[in-house]
Amino acid sequence: MLKLVLGLFLVSSSAFAGANGYDLKFDLSLNGKHISSPRMYVLEGAVASIEQKNSTDSSYIEVKATETMVSNKKRIKMNFTVGVVDKFGQKTVISKQNIIVKENELMKVTLNENEDNSKHLALSVVAKRKSL
Repeated sequence: MLKLVLGLFLVSSSAFAGANGYDLKFDLSLNGKHISSPRMYVLEGAVASIEQKNSTDSSYIEVKATETMVSNKKRIKMNFTVGVVDKFGQKTVISKQNIIVKENELMKVTLNENEDNSKHLALSVVAKRKSL
């Protein structure tokens, strides 16, 4: 009888557990100029986005994070879209990247859009699993 009661408690308590998600901390710079340091909480498999404005520019980051396995170890896979928004609200994509990271380790991605390095994007991210 005791085993049955304990089993029912464990099943019922898992129904109240939070959804799998991620706590993502970013640093974004364009052409050597720091743009933003946003923090996002993302549900696993969902697309989340953030737009940040300053006095002259507006930028956005969209990300979809999922769990993946690499060499039998859990990793976090993130699909990014990074861009700018003009004064009319029109979005321009600067970069789309897919990265796989270890939890709690800093990952830096640096891109040069043109051969003359006229558009240089740097994105750093630290991802942590989180029940949301």
